[in-house]
Amino acid sequence: MVPCGSCQGACPFAAHRARLEHRRTYGAWPCGAEADEAWAPTPQAETASGSDEAGSPGDIVLSDELEALLAKLNPEQRAAAEHTDGPLLILAGPGSGKTTTVTARIAHLIGAGVAEGWRILGITFTRSAAEEIRQRVARATGEAGEHVLLGTFHSVALYLLRRHYVGCGLRRGFSVWADDTMKAQMRACIKDLDWGPKKEHRPKPKALLEIVGRHKAENRPWPSADLEADVRKRQQGDLIWSAITAYEDTKELCNALDYSDLIWRLVQSAQKDDSLRTAISTRWDRIHVDEAQDTSPVQGAFVQLLAPPGLGSQVAAVGDDDQSIYQFRGADGRFMREFELTYPGTTVVTLRTNYRSSSSIVSTCTALITNNKERRDKQLESHAADDGTQVVVRFYANQTAELNAVAAGVQKLVDQELAQPPEIAVLVRSRRYLYAAAAAFDRAGIPYVTSGIRDWWQGDDPMLIRAWIRVLTNPDDLDAAAYVLLRWPRIGPTRVQAWMDLALDAGGDPLDAPLLAMHEKRGLGLHTKAGKSLSDLHKGVQHLRQMVTSEANAPAIVDRIYATSGISSAIAAAGQAIDLTEASQATLRIAHEERLRQEADGVESHGLKALEDLNDRITTAATESRGREAVTLSTMHGSKGLEWDYVIIPGMAQGICPVGSIEKEAVVVSPRAVPAERCLTYVALSRARRQVVVCCPREIRGPTGKPVSVKLSQFIREAAASTCVVIPVIDQESYDAT
Repeated sequence: MVPCGSCQGACPFAAHRARLEHRRTYGAWPCGAEADEAWAPTPQAETASGSDEAGSPGDIVLSDELEALLAKLNPEQRAAAEHTDGPLLILAGPGSGKTTTVTARIAHLIGAGVAEGWRILGITFTRSAAEEIRQRVARATGEAGEHVLLGTFHSVALYLLRRHYVGCGLRRGFSVWADDTMKAQMRACIKDLDWGPKKEHRPKPKALLEIVGRHKAENRPWPSADLEADVRKRQQGDLIWSAITAYEDTKELCNALDYSDLIWRLVQSAQKDDSLRTAISTRWDRIHVDEAQDTSPVQGAFVQLLAPPGLGSQVAAVGDDDQSIYQFRGADGRFMREFELTYPGTTVVTLRTNYRSSSSIVSTCTALITNNKERRDKQLESHAADDGTQVVVRFYANQTAELNAVAAGVQKLVDQELAQPPEIAVLVRSRRYLYAAAAAFDRAGIPYVTSGIRDWWQGDDPMLIRAWIRVLTNPDDLDAAAYVLLRWPRIGPTRVQAWMDLALDAGGDPLDAPLLAMHEKRGLGLHTKAGKSLSDLHKGVQHLRQMVTSEANAPAIVDRIYATSGISSAIAAAGQAIDLTEASQATLRIAHEERLRQEADGVESHGLKALEDLNDRITTAATESRGREAVTLSTMHGSKGLEWDYVIIPGMAQGICPVGSIEKEAVVVSPRAVPAERCLTYVALSRARRQVVVCCPREIRGPTGKPVSVKLSQFIREAAASTCVVIPVIDQESYDAT
């Protein structure tokens, strides 16, 4: 027990969770250097938990768990784990046991008595990675490992901001805005300005937030004359700058930060305040940074704040420049490239053994990535014996044929018991391709999970159709009625709430309330746009109820719901869109419609009973879908850090990957984009343990909707140098022609 200044009592902190309990109890973390010292375990507490008296690392006997962990490491991994003096750079190729090495390193620092757990910090790229390392360290070191702080860049920055808010110009209890709040506040700032008579002239909140985010990711000051000059050069630049400054002023007024502020605010404040800089730089003795290749300038500055450059800095960075794929988020890789210059005397350890993939996959990846010139040579080797598998390339007439074949191939793998669904992944370059892939899997009835698209039954169209069905089968369902009304043109939340109250008081049908309200309010007649919209709603509802009364079958009622709700016309309009992403979303919506029609076709009853049976079928199908094992559909970016037995990569055509533009019905790829795109393909290929199948359509839809011929991606041609890539004989001519 150690007294705590903020609560004037005694707080237990034998483990890190006690700090969380303290904040829940007293409303805040203790502030200042005294609080940092207060949270350190006392020597008596360490002795009481079974530790010997402090001595040199050689005097301490490692635990059996730690010895077992170290014994499993290869020589390079063990060298990194047992390194204890000076800066360390670990170059870790894909599947080389990076997480195991970092875990063993932190556990060894604790077990060998080099550093106490509370003086060790680990920064990871994701919360899941931090949690995995935390659990592994705790298993190897016991209670002592629970003092290690592990988190993402942003969570560690927030941890420090809560303790040093005064030095960062904040007030206690400051808020951190989530994405939806950020967009809402920026939208309000935009709305307050005069953009002219046409709403389309207004910029999107996301676009302005990206301007601010990029500026802060580059660790540039605010306010910035350079940024202001750059923004004002744009079309309506003066208004854009006014909206941005109003947004920043609103945050200050509300004592709030957004996501882009967390690291930037701490770094900028520490650069101006010596005492704050000292407090942060002395908080931890040992700093570990994962995924160092994907750090932005402000993240690099944050690490240098935690571990000031110079001889003797105890900082370890882990990364792989071949897997640098987040340039679009502001990452520039400079921190890792210049690590040895920033921290003189750096020891470099390269993890070359790949424990994940077959030798053919490793050879293919190596043949590809060696075409990037500005990289560190690692010469990866596969730990697995050569099993004769090869990377297969398949060609298809167009995207639809390609993705239908992918879905059929996945089903075949499962049916033949060659793989279980969770062992299979389909990785694509863009969200546009992800929508199209999801549509193909919907048509095939194959369950899938993805981080880019919601579960089918939770999509906008299925949710709206289900709400209509609930309204028609249960007139008392106010929730379903409100859902339908809120998605009807020219009806807002305030009016919907008033109608719901009216229906509740009168005990009538909720969808009759709008017509009643329209007649009661003299100013809302049929001559107004709102009045006509309400009249159309009433007619649509009446038509549907007549169909139910006349014992229509389920498919006919579903067709009418699609037409009445406006979904059919929206899909038709989107299908003609020039924007490729919007057109792909239309493809997915059509697949959703087909899937719901399949459920309707299985209903044999008619009228009200048909709708009740259909609603039951949908509810059951949604429950089963969430409980079934599923294939993973993901973008290449979303696959980072994951692995599967079988990886299928559709869309490997020039202009899709590498990404390019279509000019005069020809694909144009910018040479500047190629190295980063090559890294992305390298990441996708290296996710596979056993087999990779690459697919290429011979034509894609161009920006005007016309088909455009495409060639096999240059990256697959480069990878073919490994002799592990198989091109089908029937397509050999088209391959050579590229």
